[in-house]
Formats: sequence, C-alpha cells, structure tokens
Amino acid sequence: MDGFISLYDTVVNDRKLWSPNSLLSRLLYKLERHAFIKADIVLVDTSQNANFYSKLFNLSPAHFLALPLATNEVDYAPTPYSPSGECCRVLFIGTLVPLHGIRTIIEAARRLASRQDIQFQIIGDGADAPLLQAEIADLVNVTWQQRWYSAEELSREIKASDICLGVFGDTDKTQRVCPYKIYSYSSIGRAIITGNTDWLQSAVGSDLCPPFLGVPVNNPSALADAIAFLADSPQERIRLAESARSFYAKHLSNAASMQLLERLLFAESNEARRE
Repeated sequence: MDGFISLYDTVVNDRKLWSPNSLLSRLLYKLERHAFIKADIVLVDTSQNANFYSKLFNLSPAHFLALPLATNEVDYAPTPYSPSGECCRVLFIGTLVPLHGIRTIIEAARRLASRQDIQFQIIGDGADAPLLQAEIADLVNVTWQQRWYSAEELSREIKASDICLGVFGDTDKTQRVCPYKIYSYSSIGRAIITGNTDWLQSAVGSDLCPPFLGVPVNNPSALADAIAFLADSPQERIRLAESARSFYAKHLSNAASMQLLERLLFAESNEARRE
C-alpha cells in the first residue's frame, strides 16, 4: 500500500482541521488503520515516518518500508550551476502548509531587506497565503507568484535560482519528512538550505561535507545568516549544488528507489514460493 501521505496525520495532527476527539477524526483513524492492516507492506517516504506510523497506528515497524518518492527526472534533469555574479536569487516553492514555515522565510527576507543583491521568489498557494500576502506587502525584495506552475515551468525557475529553500516549520511533521521540493531541487542540482530536522540529520549522518545547509527550524535569524553566507560565497553554492545532486543520485533517485522496491518484491516472491 502507498502510505506516503497519511490522511489522518495530515488532517488532524499537521493541519489541525479536525479535533482528535471528533467523530470524523476517530472514523478516519479506524479507516486508515484498517487499510494499513490489510496491506502486507505499507510504503512511506522516510524511516522517521515509518516509526511514527508504527506508533500512531499501533502496528509492527516491520509493517512499514521507507522508499524514496518517484521523481520527474525528465523535467528535473541535472543542470550544472554557474553563478551569474549579479543578484543572488533565492527560491521557495510550496503549498504554504504549516510544515513549510513560510513565516520564517518571510522574516528572514525582512532581515535581508537592505541587501539589494539578494532577491526572494515564492511560488505557490495554500493555507498560509493570507499570512504571506499581508507580511510581504512592504517588502521590495520578495516577489510571489500565486498560481499553478507546471513541472516544466518549475524546472526553469529552479535552474535560474542560486539558492533553494526547503522547510522550516516547527511542526512534528517537519521533522519526519523529506519534502518533494528537496527532490526537485537536488535532482537538478542547486544549493539548498533547509531545516536541520531529524530526517536531515539521519540522512546526512556524520558527513563532514553535508549536501544541504541545515539551520534550526523556526529561526528566521539563522536562515537569514545562512542565505547571506551563501550569497557571499559563490564557490560554496557551487559545492552545495554538486553535493545535492550527488546525494540525490545516491539516495533519492528513481534508480535508488527501484533497487529497494525490487529487493522487496523479490523477497516477497521468494517467500511465497517457499510457502
């Protein structure tokens, strides 16, 4: 079963649209747990989510398998990064949900308003759109495209960027996920700044040259400092762009995902034959 997104976790825990004690929440929980029980294996995107779902739905950890998401590797094909030497373009793409931490991004932009060489571009729409609209009204260093972009259009925007932003929210879900935007950014190969989450720490481990620049979540000052550092360090942006692409190829690519999936399917097939 594809369990990459839990409806219960999204609606009740992350977006808090329903109270956990409401009838609808309890029904949704039972429905989703029943679906998970019926599956032999539930596929999720990270080991952190596997552990979380195991505890949330009171099921064995062996019932879940972490498998990277499939990525559009046609539009998000690797493209070498070359600093322009002019304005540093900082890009965020997202649906403006709580785990993204859009307020943190806005406040970081506000702290960098005096840097005319750093410009922010935000693409997307969602729950925090009213907050974004109100907060950027007086910011000349932020532009916002509030419309749907095709994968081809997003690819062009990523390739034209110098720094790409991940997630910075202080929700529990932020700690557990590798958002799809990270796949897109790293598949193309661009310098990425994202929250120093449980997932990132686990994925990077003891790597002395991490593929992404991690900062504390919900910390606009730390994010602003990281952006200013990379804006002033084109060689570091080049290194991070190459590191992100290497990390993608090894850990997040369709080929990496297929190896895990084939291993699972062959194991299940062999077990069935033995029975």
